[in-house]
Amino acid sequence: MHIEGTALEIEELAFALSETSLKLRDQDQSLRESGEDLERLRSQNTLILQSVGEGILGLDLQGRHIFANPAAVQLLGYEVTELIGRSCAVTWFRKGPDGAPQKGDECPIAALFEDGSGHHADSKIFWRKDGTGFPVEYTTTPIREGSRVTGAVITFRDITTRKIAEDALRESERKYRTLFEESKDVIFIGTLDGRILDINRAGMELSGYDSKEELLTANIVRDMYINPGDRDAFRTAMERQGFIRDFETKLKRKNGEIRTVIVTATAVTGGSDATGTYRGILRDVTAERQLELQLRHAQKMEAVGQLTGGIAHDFNNILTAIIGFAHLVLMKQKSDDPLRTFVEHILSAAERATHLTQSLLTFSRKQISNPKAVDLNGIVQRVQKLLTKLAGEDVEIVLVQADEVLTVMVDSGQVEQVLMNLAANARDAMPSGGRLVLESRRIELDSSFLQTHSYGKPGSYALLSLSDTGAGMDEQTVKRIFEPFYTTKEVGRGTGLGLSIVYGIMKQHNGYVNVYSESGHGTTFKLYFPLTAVVAQEQKAEELVPYRGGTETILLAEDDPEVRRLTKAVLGEFGYQIVEATDGDEAVRLFGEHQDSVDLLILDVIMPKRNGREVYAAVRVMKPDAKVLFMSGYTANIVTQRGILEEGMQFLPKPAAPTELLKRVREILDEK
Repeated sequence: MHIEGTALEIEELAFALSETSLKLRDQDQSLRESGEDLERLRSQNTLILQSVGEGILGLDLQGRHIFANPAAVQLLGYEVTELIGRSCAVTWFRKGPDGAPQKGDECPIAALFEDGSGHHADSKIFWRKDGTGFPVEYTTTPIREGSRVTGAVITFRDITTRKIAEDALRESERKYRTLFEESKDVIFIGTLDGRILDINRAGMELSGYDSKEELLTANIVRDMYINPGDRDAFRTAMERQGFIRDFETKLKRKNGEIRTVIVTATAVTGGSDATGTYRGILRDVTAERQLELQLRHAQKMEAVGQLTGGIAHDFNNILTAIIGFAHLVLMKQKSDDPLRTFVEHILSAAERATHLTQSLLTFSRKQISNPKAVDLNGIVQRVQKLLTKLAGEDVEIVLVQADEVLTVMVDSGQVEQVLMNLAANARDAMPSGGRLVLESRRIELDSSFLQTHSYGKPGSYALLSLSDTGAGMDEQTVKRIFEPFYTTKEVGRGTGLGLSIVYGIMKQHNGYVNVYSESGHGTTFKLYFPLTAVVAQEQKAEELVPYRGGTETILLAEDDPEVRRLTKAVLGEFGYQIVEATDGDEAVRLFGEHQDSVDLLILDVIMPKRNGREVYAAVRVMKPDAKVLFMSGYTANIVTQRGILEEGMQFLPKPAAPTELLKRVREILDEK
């Protein structure tokens, strides 16, 4: 029993040992497999650290390197052995961006060791072994053993490419902003509902707002558009086609001033806030439109001037015959002749027709002018009594004159006509009486005047202002005030030429005229005359010289038969011998036949075959000292343009009264 029991125990023990051996073998296998897994995991981690593109550094608490992956080694230019055991403060973090020694408290791991937390930094400088720096973005992470920080891991990347791109972007933005802000045209970003999101300095200047913030709170539709219909048309075009080009409209500045602008805009596409947004360029064309208006006005004036120049010749020839023959009849009538009154009426009507023609010529700046250096104050003083009579007793005339002499180069008679026309206009604007102030002073016209009015030359001017307290004019009337034949007076009270004549005379004197008026607030006309350094000439009263005849022989060349008949009759009546020619060729031939007896030639300026100048040239070849008097119904500019009149030549415009003709003929014949 004992032996059997022992065998059983041994068998059980052997089985237990066998089981234990199997378990130990399994455990050993498991341990071997765990070790292989751990080694495999270690190898994978090492491979990852070796392959990652970012630099990874391990540091101990003293900042010494305990690890560096290949990317870090490559980026820093060190060998691994050159980093391990060395501090970051003597390798890649040895100095700051400016090259000065780096402060210890700015070390990437200083903050980590201070608070035990990881940190992130951007655009810092790490230094390579060769001394060159490069920008990096890095992250520090603490190494912990339990709760204790034993070191740090620094992960960094080279951001040179990114910095170059950022710098390029900043430069691009700087150039865009410079272009945006310095553009003389308005550049803006707006919304279709009427808000401005951004605008440049030119836009601020145009709008007149004190700050961009104030402008950005404004509502375009309510605060700036003059015509809401224009805004609707703009929005419709933008919504329909996504852009608009050269859209012209009128905008109101903060101070109420109206400016004409042209807008070109494009809808913004893409982006979360693009819906209903557009970018545009706006150009102020107010000055251009004013110039175009002035050009159209000048062309209109020129058209009328061409018309008057074209009809002046024939019209003046007709008037010459009417006035001349009427004077001849008057000369032969006795003072008590009952028909004398009718002849005087004919002359009176003919004189009015002559004044109308001269007014048209003055308006068109084709009337002959005789400018002299005179004191503008003197002209005003001489005409004051006439203005008082013209304006009437219920209009007070006030003179406010400059203390200095204002010397201008003008035709005094024409300036007096300007003052008379303006005074008559003021009188009609004050039917119940009022006040007319004439004020003179020196003024300097500069670039601001040119910008405001879009015309003029810089320099010193004499300014003569005429201000009345009359009814004034509305804007539309002011725009047309200088147009010929335009009048607001009732039929029979004006020709509409008074202010046109003023305009023409001022242009003829290289001056300017402006009008300022509002309904119910009177009118002010400002006349600008260029000042001259020439000493003013004293104005002497013209002596009346009685006309007389003579027995000299005169060659008369005139293609109009009525004028030729009249001139011959007038001169013949006072004893002169007349040789008649109907054209230029005949005049030259007749002079050749009678050159020894001809004392004076009277030549029509424009004739068939040869004009007056060509006749005179041919005559001077035969007789260099021949005397000549030119006459013409054509305007002065046409005569000058054709090269017929030169300085010093004697000229008598048609129509001329017989007395004036006799006076000029006698003066020329009596010259030595």
